[in-house]
Amino acid sequence: MSHWAPPRCETRLGASHQRRGKPCQDASGWCLVPDLRGDLVQILAVSDGHGAAQHPHSAAGSRMACRIALREVARDIAQWDTALLAEAAWRRWLSQELPDRIVTGWRHAVAEHWTNSLDQPSEGFSPMLYGATLGLLVLTSDGWGYTGLGDWDLLELSPSDGSRIVSQEPWDGGDPEATHSLCLEGAAAGFANRSGWRALPAATAATPFSLLLSSDGLRKSCGTDTDFFTLAQFLTELPAEQPIPAEPRASGPEGVVPELDGAKIGRAH
Repeated sequence: MSHWAPPRCETRLGASHQRRGKPCQDASGWCLVPDLRGDLVQILAVSDGHGAAQHPHSAAGSRMACRIALREVARDIAQWDTALLAEAAWRRWLSQELPDRIVTGWRHAVAEHWTNSLDQPSEGFSPMLYGATLGLLVLTSDGWGYTGLGDWDLLELSPSDGSRIVSQEPWDGGDPEATHSLCLEGAAAGFANRSGWRALPAATAATPFSLLLSSDGLRKSCGTDTDFFTLAQFLTELPAEQPIPAEPRASGPEGVVPELDGAKIGRAH
């Protein structure tokens, strides 16, 4: 039995993009996948394509990032009895085993897109053309975990314990707009410091809380983190979407909701 309510997935074009006539490069997706004993696991993904001139196909890069991440997680979940996995196994999978497969799959997907969809010479291809971040959230009946790389944010919001940032990209003192990306060499190693696993308490001792996974555009649209928490609380109180059963597919056309500039939310009872 899952303790999680269905998530809500939203896409919004930012005001600055509207003013400049620029498209949004973000994407997102979510799915429900049964594990080996039939318990449903929620998988949520968000990706932010880089809008700079050196990343002209980042909108496609972000869509494929979500699609590949959902696919790779679903493949593993379907083979496991998730209740039997130890916390150490979850942490190792999220930080070491899963990232290599996601990055490899994404690089193959964007290379194929360049060759087939754009009809371009293969010698002109570079993953840099498709640069994108990735945030990933996995919700099971016994716990929840996250991984990814780049400048996405994950918040936990509780009526009794308040709000806190679970994971954010650490700032190294350089360009505040710079971010880690799937298109960079050694990208898989960047997942480790954005990975974590939390066990859920027994149902009788559980305090309801919400999780919000978002691209950086949502936080940057707020003047302060206090404003960010207020907006996040509002978003988590919106009605949930209808659940998508069994098949590892997401909540939009071709497996992804395009142009996310907003939030992705999972809620626990």
